[in-house]
Amino acid sequence: MAPSKLIKTLAFIAGVLAFSILALALLRRPSRPDAPFAGSINTAEKITLQVGASSVELIRDSATWTVTAGAGAGPYRADAGKVKTLIGNLKNLRVEDVISERGHAAAEFEINPESATTVTLYRDNKPQAAGVFGKQAPDFNHLYFKFPGQPVIYLARGAIRGELGEADLTSWRDRALLNLIEDQVLTIYIEGPGFKTALARSSDTWSLNGNVVDAAPVWGLLGQLAHLRAEAFADSTQPPEKLTHASCIVQLRNGTTRQLRLGRPDPATKRYPAAVDKDPGIAWISEAAAKSILQKPSDFKSK
Repeated sequence: MAPSKLIKTLAFIAGVLAFSILALALLRRPSRPDAPFAGSINTAEKITLQVGASSVELIRDSATWTVTAGAGAGPYRADAGKVKTLIGNLKNLRVEDVISERGHAAAEFEINPESATTVTLYRDNKPQAAGVFGKQAPDFNHLYFKFPGQPVIYLARGAIRGELGEADLTSWRDRALLNLIEDQVLTIYIEGPGFKTALARSSDTWSLNGNVVDAAPVWGLLGQLAHLRAEAFADSTQPPEKLTHASCIVQLRNGTTRQLRLGRPDPATKRYPAAVDKDPGIAWISEAAAKSILQKPSDFKSK
């Protein structure tokens, strides 16, 4: 065989071998979707987040979400803004380059079980999509990512680790207690130690026991109620209905009512325990917030 022909034959064989090796490597690499959560996020009925031994469950209830963690912990109303941010990150996630075929340096990438955030989407209690999120990459545009049960570590973009949320019940609970729209309120009834305040609205006029009063303080009170937020949540098994120190009942245009119950203030912190409607949880609100709500008839001037 002529030398040139031999060289061409050897080159051809080498090319075939190289192609075969590449094809074998690709076949051995687990297949993966480029956007693993995009197809399931809009129909997911439950989202779980787990870091080490800690986990929380976000459960869709019609258009809202509740959060729970373990037996007896919840369900509580979830922070809608945090859930929206989590969903946006999952929907935008795109898996890109391979960083490690065998999962080397998993701890360095914070993608080991003790540090990583594992997110799983469920529908009909069946897993639909899942991923393991490590730390943010140095360029801050990517993070490290892997699929559960697979060693391969990837770079992924479109998500920020800190925006996924923590596997902590308290951090997911909605701190907004009443979420009122001031313009939809028709009556306010406040009952506190030794006093009762009944306010009613007609158009833009507010009255107290049939007497028209200056509207400015009433709108100020409504602003306090509408934007009332929990400073923290009480670790208590006391039923919310046992909070009988004071209450505020608000009637809305659509016929529904909202009720805020307050217990006696804590002697040490001066904070008041508070509960809303039938929510099983008890929140702490500041002394200033409580006093701004517990207004007596004498706090409103007749016009």
